[in-house]
Amino acid sequence: MNQPQASIHPSPTEPSPAPRRRGFKIPAPVAIGLVAILAIIAGWIVYKQAFDQQKVDLSKYETADGPTAQARRRFFNQPPQPAQTGDANAASNVGTGVIKRGTGFDVRVVGARARFTFDDVSSSFKLDASFVDMGLFPPRDKDAARARYAALNNAALAEKTKVTPEQIEALKKLTFPRDMALTDDLRKGLLELAAKYKAAGDPDKPAIETELTNAFRDTSTKALQPTVEAYRDAADKVRAILSDTQITTLARTN
Repeated sequence: MNQPQASIHPSPTEPSPAPRRRGFKIPAPVAIGLVAILAIIAGWIVYKQAFDQQKVDLSKYETADGPTAQARRRFFNQPPQPAQTGDANAASNVGTGVIKRGTGFDVRVVGARARFTFDDVSSSFKLDASFVDMGLFPPRDKDAARARYAALNNAALAEKTKVTPEQIEALKKLTFPRDMALTDDLRKGLLELAAKYKAAGDPDKPAIETELTNAFRDTSTKALQPTVEAYRDAADKVRAILSDTQITTLARTN
């Protein structure tokens, strides 16, 4: 008996079903809502960065919230407080209030210092007031001041930066203001309070120290903008003499 022969053509096989993917399918309305929420958040962030900072009047010299803006905020927001008498030799550049020093005294507030020196010949005080926090000045202007100093005091760096003899001579004629820009009335008011403080008896000195400290705080606040403008004028003159590349190299090379 003949055996049935196997077909040389294999029977077609059905393709195996593709495996189902597991996951969470977000409905279209929900996805559209999420995109809208993200767009609103992004728009809010852009608005805050673009417009909110304009509400904070930090300085026309630096609009970003950088070191200068932070220093100016500390300076303008310092609250009046009682004076703290101390010894300038024991606490140099530290403390707020009246600090005794030799024949005179210093008055210190955040970012500024007034030095009163008594002159025996004229029997009166001399006043030197300045801002001690250089963070109050714009970085670009400080770079100009550093570049001038380096060009005049570092011959090797000046030669490397191709500073010409004509530029050196022009820089020698410039100076950056070291003193606070005080009007005659502001200076007179502080000197009168200094004389009042010297003449006062010990029981009355604490009250006058506080009065003098608060007066100098108000004075330095009024003098900041004119001082920064005078500093900027000097920096502009340096920028007219040196190129931007020269200033950058001179100011930032140790």
